[in-house]
Amino acid sequence: MVNEAVISSIQVGQQAEITGSGFPGQTFSGIVQSISEEAQQSALALGQEVVVEVVVSLEDPTAAVKPGFSAKVRIITGQDDGVLLAPYEAVRASDNGDEYVYRMVGRRAVRSPIRTGEEFETGLEVVSGLHAGDALILNPDAVWDGGIVTEKKEVSQP
Repeated sequence: MVNEAVISSIQVGQQAEITGSGFPGQTFSGIVQSISEEAQQSALALGQEVVVEVVVSLEDPTAAVKPGFSAKVRIITGQDDGVLLAPYEAVRASDNGDEYVYRMVGRRAVRSPIRTGEEFETGLEVVSGLHAGDALILNPDAVWDGGIVTEKKEVSQP
């Protein structure tokens, strides 16, 4: 079921990613097969919403996917490999609304103004102020412009 506010961006043939608690840690590819001609009311805890049924077929499902499992589907409505994203946790705004990030330059934090564009699931599009490869400081509330910082790398255990 797709909310009426975004159904206009859904088209037959678009790619989709399917995940679910019945098949944890696995993501399957799918394709939008059909879009209902009619909308319907769907009851929510806080009221109702208008939704449209969209059928997505799985490509190469495994035995882990059983008929009747619930699933979360993310339909890919567009892709631009040239977009530069900054994670939400790295972006801050000043009192007047100007957005900025802290970059790691050498061993110093450098406050850098940015201009953002669209919002995505994983972050904000950066229209200006950053370059690919810039090292950003995540959750920079404890740093200041010119402050000394060190890079923290997480190591995963086998």
